[in-house]
Amino acid sequence: MKKRPNHIALVLGGGKGLRYGSSVPKQYKVLAGKPLIAHALMTINSSPEVDMVFVVANQGDEERMRELVIRYGISKCRAIICGGTSRQESVRKALEYINANDGNDYDIVLIQDGDRPNIDERMIKENFEVAAKYGAAVTAFPSTDSIFVSNNGETVSKYIDRRKVYAVQTPQTFKLSLILSAHREFKDTIATDDASLVRRKRHKVVIVQGDSENYKINTLSQGKAFAIMKERKEEHA
Repeated sequence: MKKRPNHIALVLGGGKGLRYGSSVPKQYKVLAGKPLIAHALMTINSSPEVDMVFVVANQGDEERMRELVIRYGISKCRAIICGGTSRQESVRKALEYINANDGNDYDIVLIQDGDRPNIDERMIKENFEVAAKYGAAVTAFPSTDSIFVSNNGETVSKYIDRRKVYAVQTPQTFKLSLILSAHREFKDTIATDDASLVRRKRHKVVIVQGDSENYKINTLSQGKAFAIMKERKEEHA
């Protein structure tokens, strides 16, 4: 019987979180009893779909992240990887590390923002299934707002049919060979997410249904809202 590819999770814990307005990088800010990044890490680590976990940390924060991983029982963690100066560089460095140490071309890598705490098992499972079949999966949520484009930032240029507009989320999941080659080929192109680099290779990227609660924590008010929601869910669990 053919062995299935390794299912690898790469969790991004770099960045300074300047918009959050805290002296502590937001990934370490305690929300609902745990550092922000611990919520995503614990969900991913407990998933039967995930075989191994790699975590990106800011340069100089590797030991701090290692202590967090140990404290919260992230038993599948293989390595803490020093990130770069941007999200894109951090992902590329991590993929190069995985490829050199634990990965094979046919393995599948799920990439998750560490400051997006509401990832769930359905998203993880569907991401791996879609990436195994098509090579590339992006979690996304249909827009519920009217959307327009402004060419000058002052007046409306045109409205876009919101039925065709999606908010990009993570996880985003790919065959290792595909996402690594995309990052290598377009390393000098600025991209805010990984799926956009794969699209530049003209490779199909298939949508996995996201969730309105699968938002990124960027501000103090979002952090407070998440903590309240999480505590209410745990009270009624």
